[in-house]
Amino acid sequence: MDFSWVKQLADQANQAELARQERDRRDREDKRLVALATVPFVEKLYLLINTCTDEFNKHCMFPNLRVMTSRLYKRQKTSDLPESEPEEVAYFTFSRRGYMYGIRGVNGVVDFVEFPVTDGSGSLTLRLDELGVEPSRKFIAEMEREGRKVTWKMDGCVLDGPMIISVCQHYFSEFIGRTNEQF
Repeated sequence: MDFSWVKQLADQANQAELARQERDRRDREDKRLVALATVPFVEKLYLLINTCTDEFNKHCMFPNLRVMTSRLYKRQKTSDLPESEPEEVAYFTFSRRGYMYGIRGVNGVVDFVEFPVTDGSGSLTLRLDELGVEPSRKFIAEMEREGRKVTWKMDGCVLDGPMIISVCQHYFSEFIGRTNEQF
């Protein structure tokens, strides 16, 4: 009796398993690269918002109109799961007249959040990554298959540099508008 067909079945199973393992390895590598791209991206957003803040404050005649910006916080969160890698987290906040806006990023997701605060509460030191506030906007990183580079999307649309700057400018303008309405 000829059992070469059994060997063929085993070879097919082996090839399918090798392909699955390679796919899983590539997916893990993509997730790692997306996660590693998040903190530098938040750093760039911080520079942009901080520049907007500096420029705004330079033209404010009254101290109570100025915007306060926190420093950029970066840290690693570790999981209790033994096989998981530590997550890098970055975030910052800016506040004015009873409102705080912030940007937080972890593992390929950058959230734009806002919430009321009491003036003088020292809330610029909040751990924004642990705050359960729903984002008003969200950038999500994806790895391009062809170019093997990270792209950022909002609402499913790929964002280029000028679009990202425009979203941040609108976010800052919205913040100033909302805090002007407070009084």
